[in-house]
Amino acid sequence: MRTSIIIPCLNAEAYLGVAIRSLLNQTRPPHEIIVADNGSQDGSRRIARSFGAPVRLVGVPERGASRARLAGFAEAEGEALMFCDADDLLAPETLAALVGALEAGEGDIACAPWYRFEQGQGGAWHWAPPSCAPRCAGQDDLSAWLGGWYHPPCSVLWSRAAYQRSGGWDPDLAVNQDGDVMMRGLARGNVLARTASGAAFYRRLPGGGSLSGTARSERGVAARLEVNARIIDLLEGSGRLPRYRSALAGSLERIACDIPSDAEALRTRCADLALRLGNVPDVAQARPRWPTGSGPPGPDPHTRPSIAASANRPDLRVSVVIPAYNRAATIARAVASALAQHPPPLEVIVVDDGSTDATREVVEAIADPRLRLVSQPNAGVSAARNRGIAEARGGLVAFLDSDDEWLPGKLAAQVARFRSAGPRLGLVYTGFESLAADGSRTVHRARHKGWIYRDLLARNVVTGCGSTAMASRAALELVGGFDPALAANEDYDLVLRITRFFEADCVPGPFARYHDGSATEARVSRHAGANRASRRVLFARYGEDMRRAGTAHLFFIASAERELFLAGGTIPVAMRAAARAILSRPQRPYAWRWAATRFLPQLFRRAVSHGASRA
Repeated sequence: MRTSIIIPCLNAEAYLGVAIRSLLNQTRPPHEIIVADNGSQDGSRRIARSFGAPVRLVGVPERGASRARLAGFAEAEGEALMFCDADDLLAPETLAALVGALEAGEGDIACAPWYRFEQGQGGAWHWAPPSCAPRCAGQDDLSAWLGGWYHPPCSVLWSRAAYQRSGGWDPDLAVNQDGDVMMRGLARGNVLARTASGAAFYRRLPGGGSLSGTARSERGVAARLEVNARIIDLLEGSGRLPRYRSALAGSLERIACDIPSDAEALRTRCADLALRLGNVPDVAQARPRWPTGSGPPGPDPHTRPSIAASANRPDLRVSVVIPAYNRAATIARAVASALAQHPPPLEVIVVDDGSTDATREVVEAIADPRLRLVSQPNAGVSAARNRGIAEARGGLVAFLDSDDEWLPGKLAAQVARFRSAGPRLGLVYTGFESLAADGSRTVHRARHKGWIYRDLLARNVVTGCGSTAMASRAALELVGGFDPALAANEDYDLVLRITRFFEADCVPGPFARYHDGSATEARVSRHAGANRASRRVLFARYGEDMRRAGTAHLFFIASAERELFLAGGTIPVAMRAAARAILSRPQRPYAWRWAATRFLPQLFRRAVSHGASRA
């Protein structure tokens, strides 16, 4: 089954590139991606053309997303159709799951789980639960949709027959076009299949808006009433109106709450539709949700990501980013190890994060045209790395902590991986060696590669990321860089977000040296309190995926291990984490065995010590 993906586009250069990249990164790639452009005046058309096949650009002189979708459909060759907005994203396994459902005959339309994709204050993008109403037990698909449960178009795959049966997109409808086409399709007998795997990400732009607008404006209310009228007509004509009377009445009541008190024509229209349903509550008495004439709050203007979208021609130039805060004693060593790489990096960017020692002076004394010093007030390591990303000119960005160093050949080995891989590759990391204060050396080899998101849901398998990782600009653009809100595990969080959309690769051998002696005692990441707080945030963000993958118990075990290992950790907190691991998968013996081997000897020793002291 060939899949055609249609993207309506108007001045969407800020996000179009990463949207297309997430579609091309599918484990079952689409047959074609049709960008239906409504006359963009920015760089959208150039970005679409830059990808080449299977991306096609179609010019649509008529304005409106629905007209663009119709024009894209007219060009589409596939037996399956998806309509994505220009700022939406898909996890790599999504199309395979959706196509599999259609090919298995599970339904005429398939939909995957979906999430909101939202930007935090620090610029990092994270996913959050759907913003629609929950689905009630016993509801069929049309009743659920009328009740406010829905799937955005980026999570829906249509068979061509199902789409044609729906009647297609209505270019004259102001908003709520997706609800209209879906509910008409369901009212005409299409069957919806829901997949357990895959994930679509519906972007919420800063300020709460999206490229598709809002359904709570006056135009939106009018459109929603029109959609309800159409559904009533269809159900009445097929004799099925009694079955959906309650769901339609609830829908009209919710719409009535969004009608400004002075919009008499809309209120009359709503009441007339309610009368067609028979004995239902008087929607004319519903109270508006905002003061007369004020309307709902509009979205704030959104800012463009700082990194340009990348297409199929890879830029393999490397920018090195070194964040530094009071590292006068070690920064020269780190910089020298980066400048000594062969082939040489395009640039080495040191971001001085408000140092109060001689860090700046040490860097300024290094005479090399590739070295750039950027200064900012102290904002933390994530903000410093993000500043370096924003300054970087290369297509690949490699990170190095200011108290670590690289070994010869690191950049060459990682660039070789990017050169031989396709654009699905977003991250390459290496092994590293730890050098203790007493001179002892421990080697940590890198092993995990491919689609490693599930591995990461159990524990951080990309350790030492702050000095071993190299990421593509496309990956960093999509996820928005590091999250400054995290005091620790910010690298773990970044890798989780990157690997949700991109493959990872590794160079097994040690190519970075991690100085684990007295000079690094100030690392925030080595303190249990910061780790504890950040891991709570990580579980809040990724806990649902951990539970679905069956790895939540392993994440809690890793939390307990860190509590026992890090400075400031306590046995009671570690035991609570172990208890959560057992409760997550009580039937699995691993968590029980782990807890027994870690805690029973310590409890026995305490009991013996307590008995001896009493004697």
